[in-house]
Amino acid sequence: MTTKAYRANYDLIEWKPLQRRPGLAREARARGPYFIPDIEPYVSPLDGSVVGSRSHHRDHMRAHGVVEAGTDKPKPTTVKPLPDVRQDIREAYEMLKAGYSQRPLL
Repeated sequence: MTTKAYRANYDLIEWKPLQRRPGLAREARARGPYFIPDIEPYVSPLDGSVVGSRSHHRDHMRAHGVVEAGTDKPKPTTVKPLPDVRQDIREAYEMLKAGYSQRPLL
């Protein structure tokens, strides 16, 4: 949706082609694909063993039943339907009509 100011001043806008940054395509070709390197070996705080690869890290975490914070996928939430309270309200209304009174809470 365009604004009123844009429509009113459309003829005043100086339309010109965007300038391309020189060498951008050459830089993109020179970089090439990027591969994420393997992790550096570390000593596990869980049992003191040395973990030296991503696959060993995943297996180690799975074996000890731990999950890295922030790497787990969020679980979709399900909305549970609320229980039907109409019958409870009817019963309470009938009890009040029949003369029910609650004991004082002390």
